[in-house]
Amino acid sequence: FETVWLHPADIGKTAKAVGAPPTRTNQDGTLGYTTPFVVIESPGKPNVVLSDSGKIARYFDERDPDPTRCLFPKETAVLENYFLEDFEKRVHFQIMRINMATWLKVWDQDVVQRFRSTRENAYGIPIDILVPKDDHAKEELWKGVEQALDELAAVMDKIEPGNYRVTPTVSYSELAIAATLHVTRAVSATDANGWLR
Repeated sequence: FETVWLHPADIGKTAKAVGAPPTRTNQDGTLGYTTPFVVIESPGKPNVVLSDSGKIARYFDERDPDPTRCLFPKETAVLENYFLEDFEKRVHFQIMRINMATWLKVWDQDVVQRFRSTRENAYGIPIDILVPKDDHAKEELWKGVEQALDELAAVMDKIEPGNYRVTPTVSYSELAIAATLHVTRAVSATDANGWLR
């Protein structure tokens, strides 16, 4: 496979050029595009073009069924969907809000302007409302994240003390957790306290 890194300003036009479906409808009714998206080529068949990491993972689960590599095991798929919705609201989105404060300081101004424009259109509110105003506001967001993660740990400990697995094999849920933490670690190059949290 080949990975292509895109400048944020090029995501929409590149997605449209390869035929990737939109991943959202913005507040103004326009279509929004996000990464990742993939073009899957198969000799003698039309290309399959998919957007959204969850849809991509499900496609490969169905195309190449292997219980040892399945990211959405049938036995836990419903539970994973519930977990992912809860994780998105209570952990991922809140950490992204905390990270935004750093991103807006360190990114090039053209990237910041593009980020503000696309996110404000997607969320329907100004970015400045989402970004914590001061250390106290940031601390309150961290408390909420820590509470959500403590609750997750408590549930997993009920399954088996010291358990750190969401499912018996590596799952999409675990990749979602890892991706969120990876971004926080990357941002920590300028905010070491975030990674320590």
